[in-house]
Amino acid sequence: MPKKIYKIGSSGFMLAEVIISSTLISIILVTLFILLNRLNLKYELREKYYDIDTAYLTGEVNNLLINDGSINTFISNKESTLVSGEITSIKTLEESYESSLKVKARTYFSLYNENDITALKDKNNNKTFGDYIDYLGRNLDFSLEFKYVIVGEMCQREDSDICHYYTLKVR
Repeated sequence: MPKKIYKIGSSGFMLAEVIISSTLISIILVTLFILLNRLNLKYELREKYYDIDTAYLTGEVNNLLINDGSINTFISNKESTLVSGEITSIKTLEESYESSLKVKARTYFSLYNENDITALKDKNNNKTFGDYIDYLGRNLDFSLEFKYVIVGEMCQREDSDICHYYTLKVR
């Protein structure tokens, strides 16, 4: 008796083909979901900390420090410090942000190394600021050739934990 050869058109082959195809599609969709979910979590974390107004404040503070030459003083002091209130033009700038946006604005200076950046935690006792500095310590690549960073902070109120941050790295 001759062997029966299964043809592509038979129902058994079609059922196996459907099962294999649906399994592969399910695996691809699950993998895509996992990868996109990780990416979404990174963006949510970044969105939680970074704010465009804080980015502009930080950039303007850096420009003011460069234009009046006081950046050299901060670099030569080699210590992390609160920039707010030290220079009149920066204090005026922060006050204009505070009055227009109804926030409390502060900026900090640090050399670009892990020890100096983590030393910023001592300059502010706000929990979200400490969390942000820890985040920077874990995620910045200190092998890069940056000279210093300026960290901007905007909180809804003086004692608020609802804050936005931005770090400007300068070569």
